[in-house]
Amino acid sequence: MTSNFSSPRRTSERFSDPTADIIFQSADGVKYYIHSKNLESTTGGFPPMEFASDKTGAVLLSERSKVLDLLFVFVYPERQPDLTKVPFDVLVPLAEAVEKYKVYPAMSMCKLRMTAAVVEYPLEVLSYGVKYSYKDVLDMAAMVAIQRPVDEVVSALIDTPSAASAWVQYYGMWLGALSKALNQWTWSQCRYKALYENCVAVVQKLGVRVGSWWEVDKLFRALPLVGNTSEVEWRVQADKIRRGMPKFSSFLVPETWWGGDSQRFEERWIVVNKGQA
Repeated sequence: MTSNFSSPRRTSERFSDPTADIIFQSADGVKYYIHSKNLESTTGGFPPMEFASDKTGAVLLSERSKVLDLLFVFVYPERQPDLTKVPFDVLVPLAEAVEKYKVYPAMSMCKLRMTAAVVEYPLEVLSYGVKYSYKDVLDMAAMVAIQRPVDEVVSALIDTPSAASAWVQYYGMWLGALSKALNQWTWSQCRYKALYENCVAVVQKLGVRVGSWWEVDKLFRALPLVGNTSEVEWRVQADKIRRGMPKFSSFLVPETWWGGDSQRFEERWIVVNKGQA
């Protein structure tokens, strides 16, 4: 009997070559017929066929088909997908899968796309950079994420406790530096009405949150000039303190450790005690 309902896709149309010698199955039940020789030359982390765990001999993967549809393209010598058109909610699991299975041709492309999304998705990019030890990525993301409430960032790093702990230390140093910047002037320097109003505006905006410090240049430029060198010096000193802040990666160092159940060496982060500013 023919059903009136169309059955869900069970085999990938693109990866259905019957000559392929290994079958993978996505979390939502789609099978992919892949040639092991391609995996051997382009990847380093896929489970072998011996790990097949269903009656059809397919190796079960935890990723959904919308991720694997893209991922497996990278293991064949053909035009690679345009990741600029991939939604961010697909890009993130793709970037993670690429690292997990060590799909070398896709690593750099995913890294570039994740980095490009840092302004809109700083917490996700920060977590990605920390998880896969991309210092340049995590440092760039940290500069944007510092504008977010500390509890939001810690929650985003909860899967890497050492990084979450390091963020609290990093944020605390920013608070100390902000306090130092605010103390670069005195009320006696603001005795003129126009300058006093400028000082109050700066203090109010800088004192709201650590992230407001990244708007200090814009803030100072928006204030009317009153010809007072104290205000100029304050701006210079505040900017000097800001630029002298250490990178977030300096609060973490990679450590090689034995992976236990995975039976291989892995890399994790440990916290460096940087003290307070």
